Amino acid sequence: MQELNIHLFGILKERVGKEKFVIEVEEQIPVRDLRPILEKALEKLSSNFDHNLFKASALSTDEKILKSSDFIKGTKNIYILPPV
Repeated sequence: MQELNIHLFGILKERVGKEKFVIEVEEQIPVRDLRPILEKALEKLSSNFDHNLFKASALSTDEKILKSSDFIKGTKNIYILPPV
């Protein structure tokens, strides 16, 4: 298992009321499997969570924007970037 620091920005940060939170996931999890885990975690943190906003948001590491086929490995930080 690995711990990931999840960083929020913009409207997501406002709605959730936090800049970051921590989740624990499997090693080398694919982004397509990480998204539903993040969605559930955000749902628990915010009573007015907007699923469509999350679905339109990009995920990134310190180095790059992630595609659904990418794997999360060798990073501790994931950024959820809402559309502008």
